[in-house]
Amino acid sequence: MNSKIAYFAIPNPTGTAAEAPALPRVIPNGVANTNDVIADIRNGIAATEARCRIALEAILAVAIEHVRNGETVDLGGFRLRARIPGSMPCVDTPFDFGANTLVVDVLANQELNAALEGLVPYKVDASELTSMIKVSNVTDVATMRIGEIRGTDEFIITGNGVTLDAPGESAKLVDKKTQAELATAEVVSVSKGQRATCKFAAVTGGVAAGQYWLVVTTFGLIGETTPRAFRKPVTLVEAIPAPPSRLRSPKPQTKTQ
Repeated sequence: MNSKIAYFAIPNPTGTAAEAPALPRVIPNGVANTNDVIADIRNGIAATEARCRIALEAILAVAIEHVRNGETVDLGGFRLRARIPGSMPCVDTPFDFGANTLVVDVLANQELNAALEGLVPYKVDASELTSMIKVSNVTDVATMRIGEIRGTDEFIITGNGVTLDAPGESAKLVDKKTQAELATAEVVSVSKGQRATCKFAAVTGGVAAGQYWLVVTTFGLIGETTPRAFRKPVTLVEAIPAPPSRLRSPKPQTKTQ
């Protein structure tokens, strides 16, 4: 069986380096969302997208209710189990959301482990690792339209091994003709090199709706020493506004006798 799970090794930065000089890190190979899962299901059974979506959402909704009741839920190859990590000072200490958290573990049961038995990840070299970093899509959050940005609304940059939360990393709107940098996006959140949620703030002079480049500069999840820049064509459907002008207060008038 061919494996698509790749890894690379990094020096162990922890105190266990004497026993384990290097640590393996799995290389992300993209993101699959609900739409991708439903599409794959429909390739195997005759069902409409709507029916698949209803079934999937119903399964998750019912499973969540069982977890809320404190039950462990088996879902084929997965098991959902509620857990409270950490400790409390005393046995009568009340639950504190600031210090304690409730998490739901997703565990692989024997069925899933058996399906993955014999799967051997393969190691990649430095040149192959670099080529795996890519920017796939820019998507408007509100409409989920690929290649569109709406003014100061949030948009998602998806890719593989892309990070945007380190110094020197950025996402900028660039004029296609002049290559002038028109606006730099604010990073709202990032997710393990797979996606980053961003938005533009008001910019001096504003930016008109039209066709632009979104230039994403990243060191990548592997932390390259030289940043890489990716250009994706985007349509600014709604203009980025200029900051509100500050009106000067009128000077008080001096009354003459």
